Amino acid sequence: MSKIVKTGIYAWHSLLNTYHGINNFLSTLPGELLKVFILLLFLTLVTYMIISEYRRTHAKQLQYLIAGFAALAIEKFVSTFTLANIIFGTMRPEVLGVYLPVFINSMEILALVFITHAFT
Repeated sequence: MSKIVKTGIYAWHSLLNTYHGINNFLSTLPGELLKVFILLLFLTLVTYMIISEYRRTHAKQLQYLIAGFAALAIEKFVSTFTLANIIFGTMRPEVLGVYLPVFINSMEILALVFITHAFT
């Protein structure tokens, strides 16, 4: 094999190792905290943008969008707070095994109802 082909194969393997390393990190609790925190920032920004648009236009459907995206942001905030306490604090993951999934799914259903009602 030529040197160019060997270099390309080495670069490809290096890229795959990096990709697998990132995926391995994202599958851990600190990686889950990172994902949920980024979603929290995104949903907070979207909620802020909808609130500022509502203050400008006072459109009725924007109230439902605010409620829906705020519910999603609150759910992500609770998830971020819980994961941070599990990772950096003394909370055990088994403590919230029953209540947290019920809360998360309830908030997502509530957000879905509000967001769909905004478009009807």
